[in-house]
Amino acid sequence: MNKVLVFFLGFLSCLVLWGQQNKIVSVTFSGLKRTQGSYLERFLKVKEGDVVDTLALVTDAQCLRNLRLFSTIHYELKDTTGGQVAVFHCKEQWTLLPYINAGWSSSGFQLSLGAFDYHSFGRGVFLKAIYHYYQRHSLELAYRNPFHRSHNWGYGLEFARQNTIEPLYFSLGKSYYNFSTWKFGADWQYQLAFNHKIGLGAMYLIEDFKKNEAHNTMLTGDVPGPSERAFKKSLLKVYHQINRINYRYPYQSGFANKTFVEFTYAMPNGQWFYKIQNEFTWFRQIGPTQNIAVRSVLGIGHNRYDPFPVFVHDNYVNVRGVGDRIARGTAQVTFNVELRQTLYDIDWFSAQILLFSDFSSLRPSTQPLHTLLEKNNQQWFSGLGIRLSLDNYYESILRVDYGWNTTNVHLVNGGIVIGIGQYF
Repeated sequence: MNKVLVFFLGFLSCLVLWGQQNKIVSVTFSGLKRTQGSYLERFLKVKEGDVVDTLALVTDAQCLRNLRLFSTIHYELKDTTGGQVAVFHCKEQWTLLPYINAGWSSSGFQLSLGAFDYHSFGRGVFLKAIYHYYQRHSLELAYRNPFHRSHNWGYGLEFARQNTIEPLYFSLGKSYYNFSTWKFGADWQYQLAFNHKIGLGAMYLIEDFKKNEAHNTMLTGDVPGPSERAFKKSLLKVYHQINRINYRYPYQSGFANKTFVEFTYAMPNGQWFYKIQNEFTWFRQIGPTQNIAVRSVLGIGHNRYDPFPVFVHDNYVNVRGVGDRIARGTAQVTFNVELRQTLYDIDWFSAQILLFSDFSSLRPSTQPLHTLLEKNNQQWFSGLGIRLSLDNYYESILRVDYGWNTTNVHLVNGGIVIGIGQYF
């Protein structure tokens, strides 16, 4: 009897000791410089007191990679007398970076310069200041705090002074205008889960249109449209975003989807406008060094007559090589496909070449939806690109693409588009 009791007590003691050794007594991070550990803890499933679960640790390591704040992440379990210590070893990326976009096409030269930080104060706060030159000078500023005081809700503020030369389309033809606008915006967002959020935003706009006589002298015949117009607009938007993309530089796999619904009230004519847009992206690594990237954008807006419809064909928006805002419409169908081939990949640097094809179609103002199928409303450009990436810096990918007209290769049109970050 005594032997049985001793055996039972010994067995019970072993179970208790094993249970203690198999529990996580703390979760720590190494290698952090700017990032606050309390900010990262909100994204982890593994908590102090949990039984060791290697699958959960692997999932948490990928979750931290998907923040795109670290060039490398791996975890380690350390034995202590009280249990296991989970250590996530992090190599931070530098997130305060210059912003550069430049392009040349048949419509002219474009340039954007500035700086942005996706991780201000070590808590994922976004700051941006950008200067743009699209034949005129513009400025935009933005601030976004995704987790106000560590809550699941956050907010953003934005200001912009935009000055461009825009082609407006009237029933009698086209006319060029100096377009100037002030934008003051704010939005609120709520995190439903990791990289899954809903939001509500508002913006006040002051717009002014004046005919650009220098550009209009290049047009033949009478130039339609009023000499000057001014509007004040109030905009309300709701949106939903989900991101299930796994990042392992320089490769991506998974999908993301963004849906926006906007309502705009214009004064003094008292008209309402709407815009609905859905953007879906999908990525798959198909070999040790190849990546497929696909994007589709579907959009529709009010279809009353408007010389300034909401959707556009542009180098930086949907079709590389097409030019600068060459056409506008009230509905959009866009498809972009890339095949990326990594040529060189080491710890801090990677180089890729790619083939791409961009297709987009617009519905002209007041026209039925089936006009999206008409060839004269479509743009299809294909081309080659290179990507040079410094993996220790956030989104530090130098992008150079050249696109040419796929539907008519004999046309001397196309262009080069240069920027920072992947096109999508």
